[in-house]
Amino acid sequence: MVKWQGKEELEKRLFHYITALPDPQIRKLMQRNGIHYGLFEDKVCEVEAEGKRYILRRNEDEARKQQRREADKLRKLRQRVEQRNALVRESSRCQPKAGLRGFQAWVRHHKLSTCVHLQLQDRQVEIDIDEEARQEAHRLDGCYVIETNVSQSRMDGQAVHDRYQDLQQVEQDFRTIKTGLLAVRPIFVRKASRTRGHVLVCFLALKLARELRRRLTTVYGTTDTDRHTVTLEEALAALSRLCLQISPLNDKHPLTTLPAPDERQQQILRALQIPWPQFGKCRQVKKSPHHT
Repeated sequence: MVKWQGKEELEKRLFHYITALPDPQIRKLMQRNGIHYGLFEDKVCEVEAEGKRYILRRNEDEARKQQRREADKLRKLRQRVEQRNALVRESSRCQPKAGLRGFQAWVRHHKLSTCVHLQLQDRQVEIDIDEEARQEAHRLDGCYVIETNVSQSRMDGQAVHDRYQDLQQVEQDFRTIKTGLLAVRPIFVRKASRTRGHVLVCFLALKLARELRRRLTTVYGTTDTDRHTVTLEEALAALSRLCLQISPLNDKHPLTTLPAPDERQQQILRALQIPWPQFGKCRQVKKSPHHT
């Protein structure tokens, strides 16, 4: 998300930007320019205000996810409060005010303080939920606003929305290269040139992984449509069982064979459009002390 200082600097340097607004700025924008909640739908809606273009949309799946997340937080809060109240009833040495302060901090940490209020009543912590405030807070669930200074003639509203959604792929790529499939770290090298070389190889591997994932998705779909689909990690694990088998015939001539892939491996290779090498069942290779 680009802040207002960054937007001004980008415009001075004749750059365009596509960014999203945080929740407080969305509410201010609605108050200043009369944007109402009805404009947030599953279909992209475009509004022009203050010389800027705003792309509005509501993601129903994300809205349900946020509501389930809050319901889970409230359930956990009630469980903890009940456990604490039971402990206070059983022990006169428990300090109710200390427990109240702890729960208030927990509510603030989980961003529930706008609709959840806690108080002490006869040494027991009571939960008071403001349903009106809760409903008001949920009105923007799944709603987001994208701001851009790109002209309508260069990019329509749907294109602006799609380009912003591409950011998810960039974030996924960084997770893949840092902590996921490729794990660029921890690799320790001493020279800067070797560090650059290692990172370059990882980025080339990332390009390859993206293409392999695209081919698998074309054939098997994604986990959103089928939770039992074949992912890239599962495909690589299945193909990792394919390996050369080297058996020494004598001191000079080892026998190298490549077992045929099983049915699952053949399906994955066809999905990846990788042809199986056509050569004889065995061939001779020069023996090397490093040969494995």
